[in-house]
Amino acid sequence: MSNTPSPTDSELLADSPRDLSELVDPQTAKTYYQTVYISPESSQDTLILPDNMNQAPSTSKHQFVQGATVPNPAFEQAVNTPLPPSPTMQQSWTPEEIIILQEHLIFHTKMIEAINTAAVSGPQKLPKPPKRKLENLFKEKGGKLKKTKKVMTPQGFHNYLLQHIQDMTKSISREAFLFKVGEDVHIDQAIDQLKNAYKHLCRQNSQSMVFNCEFGNFLNELYKWFEQMKIQGLITMSWQVWLNTHINISASHASSLRQLSSIVNGFPKLKTIDLPLREVLQNLKLLKEMLTVPEYFTFWASAVAIPFETTSSQEQVVAKEHP
Repeated sequence: MSNTPSPTDSELLADSPRDLSELVDPQTAKTYYQTVYISPESSQDTLILPDNMNQAPSTSKHQFVQGATVPNPAFEQAVNTPLPPSPTMQQSWTPEEIIILQEHLIFHTKMIEAINTAAVSGPQKLPKPPKRKLENLFKEKGGKLKKTKKVMTPQGFHNYLLQHIQDMTKSISREAFLFKVGEDVHIDQAIDQLKNAYKHLCRQNSQSMVFNCEFGNFLNELYKWFEQMKIQGLITMSWQVWLNTHINISASHASSLRQLSSIVNGFPKLKTIDLPLREVLQNLKLLKEMLTVPEYFTFWASAVAIPFETTSSQEQVVAKEHP
């Protein structure tokens, strides 16, 4: 028996049709993909495409499994069903896209043969699917593929955060959320009410940011005390269990707040942003990266007035400079 290796998928593709008109022609598809052999010498099912499809190769390069070419009526019908002509669409496929189509033709041909063989011989090792998904290709061609989200840079993140800094000395009034209705309310007045309500919401979000950071710092200090209690044998349960026993907070959320506080401590201006906590937690890695830039480090580390108490009755509240 010869030691000639089985052809690889790339070799099969090299012998495959070069343009879509050949690729989608039923007779061509039948000629290239209908006859399939399984090589027991290979660790994986190997697709063998002989040069002469009407008879087996004259030289025995492979030992073929008996019954490996079980007829498949569905496949016969598929390769013999004429496809409607579409010259415009044929011209729209790029060479790279045609290769993707060819990869999937080979994969599905292998899959059909594996199923046929399994029907006779039992479960088979399935062929490995192509890395490039046909679904994504079709969605992209149809304009339905979601665009890849742009990756924000430290500079972009810094500029984004600048737009969300709030003056922490300003009060928050729930009255701002009472829409003053009436027939005499004009469009401009409604817009003014909308902007004012949103302004107070942003102030509240920044207050929440402060409290989340402070609570995270509180948890960090509490954890140090907890570790000392465990060393002394006064507490035996784990930190997560102990915490959840006394307050209704998940261990993962508590850990996120502690991590947030560890990053933000020393950068008081970061506590004044009005972003939702979830968005901030999702960008902790980017936040740390941003703070490695000296210019941004200096800006966010500068002192800012943050009050110890909140009030809703006066426009200005007593504030203290945070170092």
